[in-house]
Formats: sequence, structure tokens, C-alpha cells
Amino acid sequence: MGTNYRNFLIILISVSVFLGCSLFNKLKEKLSENKEGENIEKTENREETDRSYMDLEFYNSYIGVMNKLSESVENVQKAYLQNVPEPTSIKKNTFIIIVMADTYLGFLERDYKEQYRSMYDGGDLSKLEASEEMKTTVEGDFKDLLKSIDDYMKTADKVISYYKDGDFKSDLSKAVPYDEEMKNAYKKYEDADKKIMADLKKYKPEREVRDPDDYSNPDEKSVVILENAYFNTLDQADIYMEEFRKAPDKPDLVELRKQHDQLEKVFNEESAKVQDAPFTEKSKYLKYSYEDYFAKMVKGLFDSSNDYMKKMEKGNLKDYEYNNIYDAVIRNYNNVINSYNTSINNLNSFVVY
Repeated sequence: MGTNYRNFLIILISVSVFLGCSLFNKLKEKLSENKEGENIEKTENREETDRSYMDLEFYNSYIGVMNKLSESVENVQKAYLQNVPEPTSIKKNTFIIIVMADTYLGFLERDYKEQYRSMYDGGDLSKLEASEEMKTTVEGDFKDLLKSIDDYMKTADKVISYYKDGDFKSDLSKAVPYDEEMKNAYKKYEDADKKIMADLKKYKPEREVRDPDDYSNPDEKSVVILENAYFNTLDQADIYMEEFRKAPDKPDLVELRKQHDQLEKVFNEESAKVQDAPFTEKSKYLKYSYEDYFAKMVKGLFDSSNDYMKKMEKGNLKDYEYNNIYDAVIRNYNNVINSYNTSINNLNSFVVY
């Protein structure tokens, strides 16, 4: 009886231990699965955030390049139209000075070479990463754009030389067909430019809006405030520039002034938030970078915008005077884009411990 009882207890304890181990292992496996699931979710969220930043950097980099090339091509075309009279009216003794068009063509060749190397010779554009479809489409568009600019430059060089060297005086028959070639080459460039700008707009990434109040760490909170200041200011600058490009075709500057004032309002509001942010000694350099670089470029855009509107309202501008004030706005906007890209990269490299 005693032996049987002991054997029964041993069996009972063994079964209990076995069941306990089994339950423990299942619980351990369940906890492990949950932890693994959390890690996968965190990894996926981090990868999604990284992709968003890459797409945004890709987008802004191409916008900056496009604005620079656009300004260069426009300068050549406008100078050609200003320097060369209506081709059918040209005579052998017509006085033509085409220095400005020739000078701007030199600038375009320099800018083209810089961006060509950036794409094809291991430069910054070739190193940019983005979502596969966005990268494939935009890079394809950009290569087509470079080809159209190359064709335009060859045509412009031929036509400008025709007038610069005085060849038109001995052969007027080329004046009209050369003018058509210039217009056709420019039209092909315009089509390529519109294509890539439309695709950039299509793939413009939606950014994650973060609330600074969700962060207790002062450095994290300050970084989010700065990030929002950069994003919100640039978003409004883009809206302003869309209106600015329409300005030459509009009878007044009411809408442009409205967008200028809105940009100034957004910038001032965001700058006030940056001033109130709880930067520590570790992160304070990010604030100084905002003040000394990005804010300075935005103020430069304000100055050129005000100058443009003031002189346009005054009227009676010569062609070169209009070109100067128009190009100044484009240049300063490009400076804002470049300072934004640099500042965001610095912000993303900041590590909070």
C-alpha cells in the first residue's frame, strides 16, 4: 500500500512537472512571438520612416536642380528674343548685339555639365535613393530633360554664332529657319520640363506630422519643432512660387502679394516656436544653423519678392530690368531649397541619447 502510494505520488509529480514545463514553454513561445512581432513592427515603422525621408530628400534635391536649370535655359531664350529682332525684319545692315544671349549660354553649359556629371559620373544625383517607382520615373524624366537641354544648347550655339560672327549679313536666308529651330528646341525642352515637374508633383511624399507635445525629452521636442518649422515654411514657399510663376501672365499682383504675406506669416510663427524650443547645450547648434542659414535664405526670398512687386507696380521696366528682378526671386528660392536640404540632413543625423 505504501509502495503503491509512493509510486502514485511520483507519477503525479512527474505529470505535473511535465505539464508545468509544457505550459511554461508555450508561454515562453507566446511571449517570444509577441516580442518578435513587436520588433518586426518597429523595424517596419523605422524602414517606412527612412523611406519617407529618402523620398523627401530625393524630391527636394530634384526641385532644386530643376529650378537651377530652368533659370539657365530661360535666361538664354529670353536674351535671344530680346537681342534678335523679328527674323523677317532683319536686313544686312541691321545692328545686332547678342552678347547677353552668348553669355547666358556659357552659364547654361556650365550648369548643364554640373548636373550631367551629377547624374552620370557618380555625383550627388546618382547617389540619391527613393521608392523604386519614384526613382525610376524621375531619373528617366531627368535624363530626357538633359538630352533636350543638350539639343537646345547645340541649336542656340549655332544660331547665336550666326549673329555674333556677322554671317547673317552675307546670308539672310537662314534667319527665319534658324528662329524656328530655336523655338522648336525650346518647345522640346519645355515639354520635358513639364513632364518631370508633373511626375515630381505626383510622387511628392506625404510627410509625417509630429506633435512636439508628444515628447518629454527636450532635445527630441526641439528637433520636432525645428523639423516642423522647416517643413511648414518650405510648403508655403512652394505655394508662393506656384503663384509667382503665374505672375507675368496676370493683370495684377493681388494673389502674389497674398501668398507672399502668408509665407511671411508662417515663417514668423514657426521662427517664434523655434526661439521658444527647449534646446540644450547639445542641440543648440541646430537652432543656430536655422537662424544663420535657413532663416537668412528665407529673408532673402522675402527681399527679392518685395523688390519684384514694388518694381512691377511702378511699371515701365526694360526687359533686362524685369529679367533681373524675376531671376532674383528664382535664385533666392533655390537658396531656400538648398539650405532646407542641408538643414534636414543635419537634423536627421542628430542623435538623442
